[in-house]
Amino acid sequence: IARDDDYGRGLAELFEQEFKKLGGRVEKIMYQPDQPDYSNEVNQLSALVQRLGADEKTAVLIIAFDTDGRNILEHASKDPILAKVRWFGPDSMKRKTFLPPDAPESIAKFLVKVKFTGLFPAIARNPITEHFEKAYKEKYGESPTPYAYYAYDAAWVAMLSILTAGKYDGQAVKEVLPIVASHYIGATGHKMLDENGDAAFADYEVWTVVEAAGNYEFKTVGIWHSSTGSIEWYQKS
Repeated sequence: IARDDDYGRGLAELFEQEFKKLGGRVEKIMYQPDQPDYSNEVNQLSALVQRLGADEKTAVLIIAFDTDGRNILEHASKDPILAKVRWFGPDSMKRKTFLPPDAPESIAKFLVKVKFTGLFPAIARNPITEHFEKAYKEKYGESPTPYAYYAYDAAWVAMLSILTAGKYDGQAVKEVLPIVASHYIGATGHKMLDENGDAAFADYEVWTVVEAAGNYEFKTVGIWHSSTGSIEWYQKS
């Protein structure tokens, strides 16, 4: 079940493509992200899961943001069929807005019950990372968000590309940027690009939701290494 926008369609289509290569079957429910309520979509999802078989061979991937995601999960938490299968989500759902006190405890309990699991960009540990974290904390009084590391590296690659091109010109910068990126190691690691212009190397944390003494939090249980295409488990989720 996914947002019917560029973000949702892109991830849903890529997942379908890759999962089918592995012999899997995919059924999609795409929804308009500006609706006030998603009870109809959740009812459709429940019926679909029941038809496919609400067991260990069936799972739900939800691609959502805060408002739509919370509404969908709140309805799903009341559905016994949807509580029988494993749920997965993207990095956009690793937000405190899905946990108490920002969200109802019923949602957090549901996430724990269905062993909700997702991926999130892993941050490299090197001297540049430490320098950025120190400077960020001194300026803002708090730790940087994961995406701040990527913004920092993006700014550096852009600036170095302009300097290398010798002028502030889009075409000139475009021509040298891949070369600059291939020689740049920043707060998020090596920035070499692939044929699509994306980072060639990017590790991802595997996270889930856990409960301890009535408190709910996101916990990293493993890491996916892009260099090997495999997951190193810290704890099986």
